[in-house]
Amino acid sequence: MTGVLPSVTIIVPFYNAGETLEYCLYSIQDQDYPNVRVVLVNDGSTDGGRNVAVPFVHHHGWMLIESSNEGLGPARNKGIDGIREGYVTFLDADDVLLPSAITALVRTASTRDAEIVYGPHFVVDWQKTVRPLPYLEWIRHAPIEKNLRDEETSCLADPVVTGKLFSVSLFNERGIRFRQRDHGEDVLFSTETWIAAARVYACTAPVYLRRPFETADASITGRRGTLSAVQNRIQALIEVDRLALENGYTVLREHNLHTGLGQIFVSVGLIEDHVIRQEARELLLEAIFRIGIDEDCVTSSIGITAHDLQNYPIDRLDSVRCRFLVSRQRLLARNQLDDSD
Repeated sequence: MTGVLPSVTIIVPFYNAGETLEYCLYSIQDQDYPNVRVVLVNDGSTDGGRNVAVPFVHHHGWMLIESSNEGLGPARNKGIDGIREGYVTFLDADDVLLPSAITALVRTASTRDAEIVYGPHFVVDWQKTVRPLPYLEWIRHAPIEKNLRDEETSCLADPVVTGKLFSVSLFNERGIRFRQRDHGEDVLFSTETWIAAARVYACTAPVYLRRPFETADASITGRRGTLSAVQNRIQALIEVDRLALENGYTVLREHNLHTGLGQIFVSVGLIEDHVIRQEARELLLEAIFRIGIDEDCVTSSIGITAHDLQNYPIDRLDSVRCRFLVSRQRLLARNQLDDSD
């Protein structure tokens, strides 16, 4: 890349991520792209995470925004506000950017005049082994010359916002912001930006590394087994369904319903309190009937019909059972499991 390099703002919200934040910030410090601006958003941490961030802020001149515990979406919005040019990328406080990640993303954006660039994710599993994140591995093999905006399946094939590069014009000219606190906020935001963009391309170089949820009880990503998590995912499901219908994206709609129902179903099973789990199940059923999702779609998403879901013993509808039903159905769809078990 030659000439004036576009600025890239890296936004890192953190809440009680003190054990992992240092690794995250070192990965930013070690990037070789020269025109980087960093915005850290302390979303009301109580674990000393701020003390980890402050030395980096003072040494590098990074920005630190203090916030009450409003959630991941509002925290990211605080980082977006005030950015006037260039690109934005989001980094979670328990993850790291791989070497030269920003350089690779910007190179693709500049070459293709892209408004969004997808980057490959890798994951550190519980055995400390680094491997490609399976459901995003397709990005590593995507044709670099292909505009992914031409394929509806690409929208929610990468439903997360991390490891991507976004043109600031999507925020300043289109007014797009995160509309949810957490859980499902990525899906809705990714859909809105994908629809608004004209050019979406893949960067095949390694970009992003996810770490295990070492502080899962406190972190935002670890709080999936709650009623609010189910409510937020349902809201995202409904909103993405509306956007798909309004814009005539039938494939996007089918993909959203199929993947979204499965995720919500698992979130229901993660709730330990049976009374709250029952309430969450009722919310899921209400959404199924409100949207008008047919039984074939429900069954292909969660492994049972809506009628069976309504009558399933609530004490058996735990996370293990929910994951089994979803996984089994996906295997059946791939003809890898006989239906006679």
